[in-house]
Amino acid sequence: MIQKKGQTPHYRPVPRRFRRQRLLIIGCGDIGQRVVQQLHHGWQVIGVARSDETLQKIRTAGALAMRADDAHRLAPWATHILHAAPPASRDGDVTDRLTRGWLQALARARGQRARTTSRPGRTHRLGARSMGTLLAVPAPAAQTRSQTQTPFAPRLVYLSTTGVYGDRGGAFTRETDTLRPLTDRARRRVDAERQVRFGIHRPYSSNHRPDNSNASSPRAGHPHADSARPGSVHRDSVRAFGARHRRLQQPPLPALVLRVPGIYAADRLPVERLRQQVPALVPADDVITNHVHADDLARIARTALLRGPRQRVINAVDDSQMTLGDYLDQVADRLGLPRPPRRSRAELTRTLSEVRMSFMRESRRLDTRRLTRELRVRLQWPTVAEFLARAPIDVEGTPRR
Repeated sequence: MIQKKGQTPHYRPVPRRFRRQRLLIIGCGDIGQRVVQQLHHGWQVIGVARSDETLQKIRTAGALAMRADDAHRLAPWATHILHAAPPASRDGDVTDRLTRGWLQALARARGQRARTTSRPGRTHRLGARSMGTLLAVPAPAAQTRSQTQTPFAPRLVYLSTTGVYGDRGGAFTRETDTLRPLTDRARRRVDAERQVRFGIHRPYSSNHRPDNSNASSPRAGHPHADSARPGSVHRDSVRAFGARHRRLQQPPLPALVLRVPGIYAADRLPVERLRQQVPALVPADDVITNHVHADDLARIARTALLRGPRQRVINAVDDSQMTLGDYLDQVADRLGLPRPPRRSRAELTRTLSEVRMSFMRESRRLDTRRLTRELRVRLQWPTVAEFLARAPIDVEGTPRR
């Protein structure tokens, strides 16, 4: 291309097939590390964790590791985000501030990218070959309206919990049913799902509600100011603030929520509970639990990152429908350990802790039609019984070599 003197050079964007997919895993624990192992070599992955032990496991899995304190600056770098970090536990607080902080960082990155790509002659980011490499390319002279209003948004997959459904008494539960969380931990998950699916909505502050008694109020000095109702809000100011708030509010990210039940694997079986002989509920008081294998959950998360539907909720569960006592009995028989004793609910309420009893108060059966029809995932271990019958496991709960 012949370039005239004083003319800004024009470069075409890099084709999608030449860009590397960049995955950021927030809370890269066991499931995140299994996702890294299932990805092909065309991905660049960074795992975020807090402990040194987890950071070393992330590097062993083949990904870059970064501490959670310095990871917010990676928000404009990622093309895919897997949010697997649990909400911070605070007594009486039902707001997931961790998810809110990450979504605010992503919103700032999207706003900065929108301002950069909406003006000709300014540089914008394309697919960087590494985290520290940025391609400073002059933006095209002609920018459409859609490019200015809809900046690039990474695909987000959030791992929630099936505890948001609460107790259903063993009834069949779908993703569209009303949420009834029983614990603060489940309520924080509900708040995180709302933020991920519908964006961050800040409540109106009292600073934006002018009082009629204030001398600096827009209604001060109005001939009918004294006749206004006490405590009324100036409608024009509220409408102006609401319009400005809606303009600043960005659309939510293309997100998918996976509601995860109890996770099991060869190294995640309740061996210590069986050895300690922690009692279980009698069959009359027992609850129906849901499960999923760790490798199957990693496969579901990987599929959701690649081709998952946007703004949807999917139950990431297998086809097992067994009570908690039956699950413990089958694991004990497979490992050659004694079965746990059975007690009534009233007796266990007096002896067990509140954390253990919280898992014995919720009983439900979950619908898996969205998992099979929309994600089209075929599980390696459809049921717990099939895993216990086929997988080589020793008494320590580790796979045999």
